[in-house]
Amino acid sequence: MKTTNIFNNLITGLSPFLEELIRNICNDLDNEDKIDEMLEKYLYDDKIKTLKNLAKKKTKNVRKKTSYSMFLAHNTIRKNNDNKLTLKEYNKLKGEYWKNIKLEEKNEYQKMADKWNMENMPYKMGKLNQIKKKEKKKEENQEIESLFDNTTQQQVIVEI
Repeated sequence: MKTTNIFNNLITGLSPFLEELIRNICNDLDNEDKIDEMLEKYLYDDKIKTLKNLAKKKTKNVRKKTSYSMFLAHNTIRKNNDNKLTLKEYNKLKGEYWKNIKLEEKNEYQKMADKWNMENMPYKMGKLNQIKKKEKKKEENQEIESLFDNTTQQQVIVEI
């Protein structure tokens, strides 16, 4: 996450500089009519692809842990049986062990599951909310830019 933010900030910070550099080079070469083409070719196209890739962050669908899943994670059934069990036998054994556990032990596993869920679920939801906020901010910025573009075009028309 931190590297993504650093990279995103780097691209955002360098874009105006690179745009001005391309404009200056075109002006020096007396190719003012190719400024837009060069900007599209060397700056905007790659920038847009990079930002789209950054926006496509993979968010894992994290399932909540249950007391049973915590029991399975901490239990050593397979180790105790020297890994000689088939999958079917192993699953039956897990079920039998879970049925025979005392309610107090099940409550301990439930507490462990609740603790894990409290630590991990808000974090994942927070990441999802951050992505949604960034997308909303990006849309707002695009709307502002389009308004700015429209007003400058109207001013040019009025001046002519």
